[in-house]
Amino acid sequence: MYVGTLQMDIIPKQKEANLNFIDSTLAQTAQRVDLLVLPKFFTTSIFFTTKEEFAALAEPIPHSPTCHRLAPRLARNFL
Repeated sequence: MYVGTLQMDIIPKQKEANLNFIDSTLAQTAQRVDLLVLPKFFTTSIFFTTKEEFAALAEPIPHSPTCHRLAPRLARNFL
């Protein structure tokens, strides 16, 4: 099994930009790794000033926009 880890400059509160980066990384690594480990809070970063700000960016698992976006690529490339 080949395991890869991803270190990235997470753009705070910019889910779309961070997901675009993950998409391009998955496209480049799909043939070389069996497991890609992403950073904690990879879509938003951990920098929040209020609970409300955090709650506004939170997503339910597994029925979240992030899961729905990444699942097809992961299933296609890694299963």
